Amino acid sequence: SLSSVSGHSSSAPLPPLVRSLLPALGRVRRLRTARWHSSSSSS
Repeated sequence: SLSSVSGHSSSAPLPPLVRSLLPALGRVRRLRTARWHSSSSSS
């Protein structure tokens, strides 16, 4: 039953809110990784 529920949720279309948040999360991750790399290289 659990597998069927997860499949249903994954197949369901993402709400507009989640769609707008996904790209923002990607940007934050890129910025964080860039900062970490720059700080590690400087040190």
